[in-house]
Amino acid sequence: MTLLAVEPLCANSASPVHLRLGEHTTFHIGQIAVLQTNPTHEYTIALEGDAVVVLENAPQERNRQFYRAVRAGNATLLITPLSE
Repeated sequence: MTLLAVEPLCANSASPVHLRLGEHTTFHIGQIAVLQTNPTHEYTIALEGDAVVVLENAPQERNRQFYRAVRAGNATLLITPLSE
């Protein structure tokens, strides 16, 4: 589980913030974050909180999820592997 805390500062970054499993990550309103998962496994990813929104991914980016910070606050990503 990753907890995202968003600071209320505007920032436009050319490169996305990389999210790491089990770590707390802070990024600014307007910044984009990317979560990369193992391409050989499938996962469900649940987002709790309203500080970030999910961005649409291109089909070839199925193992990368993109998020944008839209307001100050907290969000939690719960990543669950799907059973085979």
